[in-house]
Amino acid sequence: LPNPIYEIKELTFSAAQATLFAFSFSANDYLAPQKIQYQYKMQGLINEWVDVSTDRRQVSFTGLSSGSYQLMLRARYPGSQWSDKTQSLLINITPPMWQSWWSYTRYALLILLYINRYLQLQKRKVKQKEETNKKLEFMVDERTKELKDKNQEVLTMMDKLQETQEE
Repeated sequence: LPNPIYEIKELTFSAAQATLFAFSFSANDYLAPQKIQYQYKMQGLINEWVDVSTDRRQVSFTGLSSGSYQLMLRARYPGSQWSDKTQSLLINITPPMWQSWWSYTRYALLILLYINRYLQLQKRKVKQKEETNKKLEFMVDERTKELKDKNQEVLTMMDKLQETQEE
């Protein structure tokens, strides 16, 4: 840290750095520091005061989600009131790279590109079907015309045959 912790009001950690961190603390009392009792709360995670063991004087946190937290600490001598004066430290944890806003923007763009590609392929299929249908329609029309012509020829031949039989 560039400054002593008591001068720092805010710390920022990356998601990778926030997997485990701890804070040790003590009061400026040289007569009986082991008797001083401590409580802490981490707003955004633990919103109630938690007693700290007088022999450990340490709090640790693991696996915090991205966001902002306020670590608050207060002290007292046994039998006295908790101090109104609290020490606080704002702790910011940035999201991992894959949860950042620009990653979500990329995800959205990729989804839009996939949807666009899918729609293009569907349009191409429809166009190919239309072309195939036009070709088939043309072939059916040609065949129908041929059949009509043949039918006309047969009718003409029948008429001639009938005429020759009548004669």
